[in-house]
Amino acid sequence: MPNIRSSADLRNNYNDISSYCHAYNEPVFITKNGKGDKLQEGLADVEAGNTRPFADVMADLRHRRERR
Repeated sequence: MPNIRSSADLRNNYNDISSYCHAYNEPVFITKNGKGDKLQEGLADVEAGNTRPFADVMADLRHRRERR
């Protein structure tokens, strides 16, 4: 499970977070105003298979842009 910390937590506990980053080979996500919830939603989508190939997404975005 990803380690999600708030920007206030980073400010108040920088040394603890820094030590964690050096001790573990895992990302630490710093959020602002609770935006880490979206990250968890995205990870749940990946686990559930709710994804699309990158090439398909890019083709869709290009098509939308051309219609403007």
